Amino acid sequence: MPLLTINGNAKHPNHEPVKNAPVEILELNEKLIMTLTTDDKGNFQGTTNKWSGAPLTFSLEQAGKSQKGPILNPDWDLPIVVYWNPSGSNGTGTRCPSLNCQQIHRFLWR
Repeated sequence: MPLLTINGNAKHPNHEPVKNAPVEILELNEKLIMTLTTDDKGNFQGTTNKWSGAPLTFSLEQAGKSQKGPILNPDWDLPIVVYWNPSGSNGTGTRCPSLNCQQIHRFLWR
């Protein structure tokens, strides 16, 4: 099986990092390849030999909310922008200027 290394970063719409959140890397058939955890800067990284070479997806969960999406190319860094603000945030702050975040996410992850 091919060796797979995934690097990425997860952020909230207000650009704050998604901290200490599990990120599952799965094949399209829902086979779990590895589980990573974001650090205090939202970064995550891991290597596995469990990948069959099939297309990949990710799932990130935090505070009862989840974000799923495709991994277009495992050789590229994986940027994740979740649709929710950090816990304790009042929802204000920088949010997708002049665009609606929900519309962007629906377009990207449909």
